[in-house]
Amino acid sequence: MALEQSHSDYRCYNCQKSCIRGDPCLIRAVGNLYHKQCFKCNSCQKSVIDKFYIMDDSQTIVCEKDYYQQSNFKCHQCNQAITKDNYEVIGAYKYHGHCLHCPGCTIVKNLPPSTTTDDNPEESSERFDYNGRPYCRYHYSLIKGTECVGCGQAVLCQYMDNNGKWHPECYMIMKYWHVCLIDLRPIPQCNVF
Repeated sequence: MALEQSHSDYRCYNCQKSCIRGDPCLIRAVGNLYHKQCFKCNSCQKSVIDKFYIMDDSQTIVCEKDYYQQSNFKCHQCNQAITKDNYEVIGAYKYHGHCLHCPGCTIVKNLPPSTTTDDNPEESSERFDYNGRPYCRYHYSLIKGTECVGCGQAVLCQYMDNNGKWHPECYMIMKYWHVCLIDLRPIPQCNVF
């Protein structure tokens, strides 16, 4: 014998009034049932039928604006709240799209016209984190301390950490063949084995 659920067992999670099964004005979200007019942001009470977010810790339904405010999404550059989905993460930091600029490119742009170059290193969309600031590929590669111990070139992505930063390829060449690819500059760390 199958048990049938009565109409009174269906209740709106927000207003706790009974719901009629099959009613087109009902919404099921996050395992709960809601009337369309009751499906609102828990913070500002705006309707969230079109787009809603869930706060991880409490399963609370909120609108986009309140989600970004409550989740402490702040731009590392300007320290303002990030209120839209158009942001970028570099390293451990989040940035507005308009706040992403390389400090080196900013200096180049501010030079008098006679000393600036025609090519703009910042046009590339690649960004690299150094001390919490986004750099373009060119200016990142000029920073002392970003170079590979084995070859002297900037380590831009994956690296090994064994007495300094290494490209994985350079580390293996040094480990197995005892060959250092760096130019003629004396680097004592190269003899790590």
